[in-house]
Amino acid sequence: MAPRTRTQTSVMPKGTDTRFGTTWGAGSLIPWESATCSDHTGPGDGDPLTINKWSMSGGVINNDFFSWYGAYFVNYVADAMEESNFPHLDVASGGISNTAAATQAAARTSPSAAYVDVTANVLELADIAMLIKSTGETLLKKFASGNLKLQFGMLPLVRDLDKLIGFHEQVARRIRTIEKLRTTGSYRKTVDIGVYNGFASDLFIMQSADAFIRVPRTCYTVHGIRASCKWIPAVDLSYLNNESMYALAKAAVLNTEINFSSLWEAMPWSWLIDWCGNVGTYLKAQRNVVPATLAGVTVQRHTKTIWRVDGYSDPSSGNRTMTPAIVTKEQKLRQTSFVSLTAQWPFLSANQMGILASLSVR
Repeated sequence: MAPRTRTQTSVMPKGTDTRFGTTWGAGSLIPWESATCSDHTGPGDGDPLTINKWSMSGGVINNDFFSWYGAYFVNYVADAMEESNFPHLDVASGGISNTAAATQAAARTSPSAAYVDVTANVLELADIAMLIKSTGETLLKKFASGNLKLQFGMLPLVRDLDKLIGFHEQVARRIRTIEKLRTTGSYRKTVDIGVYNGFASDLFIMQSADAFIRVPRTCYTVHGIRASCKWIPAVDLSYLNNESMYALAKAAVLNTEINFSSLWEAMPWSWLIDWCGNVGTYLKAQRNVVPATLAGVTVQRHTKTIWRVDGYSDPSSGNRTMTPAIVTKEQKLRQTSFVSLTAQWPFLSANQMGILASLSVR
């Protein structure tokens, strides 16, 4: 496969700025929108892809001719209207690298992914009993203990019991997945990893030569992450009949076997470690109840930013005005990745902060 890059750019007149009889910008053109695509030609799919687009409008300065010494603008595009002056914000994306996103996607799309982890629940029952029997504490400690019992004892069990209501539907879905692996030789699925956004505002100098124009501007950036996985059979699945396929799907959905993933979930402090890493997610991605191999994983990132610049008016300078401006930038990336252990320190949610507070009280 050969890489290729295509670019399309539109331009518009710069306009004129006249002072002391000297005119600037007359006849010149400036970029006003652009689109670039870099990809690969040839058979297959899932290769790296980069698409960048940006467009601008507004920011045009005009004023009446009021003196020989004052600048006289005619449809003049402000000097700051350049693509480099309006970047994407550095959005807080939870520290999710491509590898972390790929590992999370593999764990969620795996044909062996457990819907209800029976083994982990059984192993945790002893810990739940130890929590419930504690007595003679202060009121604050009782509250903290009650929160921990709720978060790590009752809620996981209630959630899994609720899931059992849709158990047969999940088994039917897993049968369709296994059937696709058996008949077509592959299974593909794309999952959303997260959407993150950022906002910023400032006073920005749009023009400094022959006029000083500083106006408020605001920016909003949205960054979305998705990941796609392709699974292929690790063995020949043609031996499967309806009965054996149902048994395999049921075993995958319920996860009644003892494996590294279940043992990890049952460890007392695994939940805290997984706040700062992806050990649990990685082990889930390695489950192999259904014999399937991850043949490829790609991470897609979509970033869109919109800058809005306020208009300007100054009657004392020959009715000088500048129209409001909008700059839109967009980037789409598709990159190949792999499954691996990663470490991160994300912002804690209110629920996680409550759990840590309860632990500190205890």
